Amino acid sequence: MLVGNVMVPDPIAAAPDGDGWVLGYVPIRGELHDKSPWLAITRCDGGWRDDEGYLVEPTVFVPLPDPQPCPTGWKRAEGAIFVSNGWLGDDRKPVWLVGITLPDGSNDDSREWDIRSSKDQAITAACQLSAMLDLPWSEMPFVDAPSNIIPFNRADRA
Repeated sequence: MLVGNVMVPDPIAAAPDGDGWVLGYVPIRGELHDKSPWLAITRCDGGWRDDEGYLVEPTVFVPLPDPQPCPTGWKRAEGAIFVSNGWLGDDRKPVWLVGITLPDGSNDDSREWDIRSSKDQAITAACQLSAMLDLPWSEMPFVDAPSNIIPFNRADRA
């Protein structure tokens, strides 16, 4: 916030939502790394990241002047997290998938699916993702082919 000719930082909770960048104050960076505690930061699923991709914990921010850095493309997660069994590769190795389904039923392709080797591992990952993104999760059955289709076998017809 601008007070007279002086820029006064706002609490980080008041930072604009979206994929833009702000100048954030990260006190521990100055204390532990002997670097400036002010750096360009952007929102991400886990909180805030600097321009090298490291998670940071800013306390306050000020807007960056124009020209702004390119937007990151990040958007707040919406929809629901799913856990489903599936197959991996040509050998059809069984795996468990954790992903996000958007409200329209499509998959959230902006976030990578998590692939786990067991159902317990997948549920643990879904619970952690649910807590981080504040989204519900559920188990969805994997359907390899529509259940209302009966395979046609010419050998049965003679």
